[in-house]
Amino acid sequence: MIAILCLLRLQLDSHTASRSQALLLRCPPYKRRKPCPYASGESVHPYVAPGPDDSRSPCPALNTMANHAYLPRDGRRLTGTVLTHALMECYNLSWPLAAFLSWGGVLLLGQDGLFSLHDLARHNRIEHDASIAHINTPSDEEYAPANVDSTLYNAFLADAHGGRISARDIARARVRREAEKSTHVTAVQQEIARGEVALVLQVFGGESFSVPLDVIHSWWHDERLPEGWRPTRKTTLLGTIHWSTVIRDHMNDLRDRQPHVENAFRI
Repeated sequence: MIAILCLLRLQLDSHTASRSQALLLRCPPYKRRKPCPYASGESVHPYVAPGPDDSRSPCPALNTMANHAYLPRDGRRLTGTVLTHALMECYNLSWPLAAFLSWGGVLLLGQDGLFSLHDLARHNRIEHDASIAHINTPSDEEYAPANVDSTLYNAFLADAHGGRISARDIARARVRREAEKSTHVTAVQQEIARGEVALVLQVFGGESFSVPLDVIHSWWHDERLPEGWRPTRKTTLLGTIHWSTVIRDHMNDLRDRQPHVENAFRI
């Protein structure tokens, strides 16, 4: 029956398909455990830019999942369970890692019941200063800005070597941001920040664990999965700890080489 429905959907004319798709895209994906075997990844989870009333966060990973309907497209009515299944389906995270990130985030958010992506922008909960591509939250604001800052983003791209972003390049960007006078990050927030970028290396880095700049731009800037992209490995908790440690070691080495940098404390 499921196969028949899938085939019928693919044979709809463009007008009917557009109307049907608009209704389907609001369906939370965690209710669909397996994708349609007769459809490509893009047809199962097509990109649709967020509308003016959709909720979004400063996190490109979460916003991308909403833009591709791994999460509800409006970014609302989220739970730890919804996030866990979306992370597993979209990025091929292991269940322990996906559950740890999702429920750990719910705990740090400190909000009962359902929440939205915008709720995750509440400053100094999960969101933190020294983001690689977002400005620090102004002191009089409760929520961090969700839009990428072009100056910070371009500085990050300039760190790349050979058209790819490596662990060393990410470490350089993190050292630069954490050294700014207006930046205040706790030890826990530093761990979170390194874990975030460790995930990027594993999910998008391929065999070399370095990410092509076009992939970075599609995902980090446009919040869209790269065309034809599929995860090449299962990203695990132990792997994330390893790459977070690699980034930390690079950061400490860079700080040793730049003793004049203020706030350049070792971790």
